[in-house]
Amino acid sequence: MLRGFGVLVLTFAVGAGCARPRIHKSAWLVTEADAGRYVQTALEHPNADERRDAIAQLSKTRFADHEAVVDACGLVARTDTSASVRTAAIRVVAESLRPDAAKTLLRMFEADRVAIAEMERVHVESLNGLYFLALNGAVGDGDDEAVTDLARQVLREDTSRDMKIAAARLLGRFPRLDGVNALIGALEHEDFGVVYHAERSLNELTGVRHQHDAAAWRAWVRSTDDHFAGRGRLDETAVVEANWWQRVWGN
Repeated sequence: MLRGFGVLVLTFAVGAGCARPRIHKSAWLVTEADAGRYVQTALEHPNADERRDAIAQLSKTRFADHEAVVDACGLVARTDTSASVRTAAIRVVAESLRPDAAKTLLRMFEADRVAIAEMERVHVESLNGLYFLALNGAVGDGDDEAVTDLARQVLREDTSRDMKIAAARLLGRFPRLDGVNALIGALEHEDFGVVYHAERSLNELTGVRHQHDAAAWRAWVRSTDDHFAGRGRLDETAVVEANWWQRVWGN
């Protein structure tokens, strides 16, 4: 699997070797050689628990946002046969806040060559990762349209409640009228969880409330010139909390 990944991984992996036992050092004691072992384990180990553990250990170290580590996690996120390993890798990619992180997460929704029964879990994690990037202003202007197009499609077409909720939350970070209209449509969904998050995103985008009433929202859109003049007035999620991970991923 390392073929074609070459120089980036070798930055860490020279002399690391794959056959060494699992390492659990304090994060600040982890060396480049340790990081190299974690990268190799994440990419190559036959046991999914070992791959996931390697990513978890990497995420705690000072190497977590290194280009080689993030690229390795991007590869794992796209290709691993375990949903739990993919979701761990997605978190590292999102937390890096790298300019290309949004593109990496968008690729999670491309045609997948690996059959994973829990692919929904991977996609929800990817939407949550995109939300975190948006929350931190880390979705570039060149990616915002692709991100909102994806979220609108999920909100409109996906059958998963969790997917729809993640998409509704994500749309709340982008002041776009097409997103507003998608969120208004979601207010008519039969699941109140979806309706709640759609309304909340509308509140955050516009600074007004219409109590989950799709007709009232549509009338407001028609009668309002600047739909985002009040943006942030009711925003309760714009500040990244110290324990953002617990909020975004619900752990």
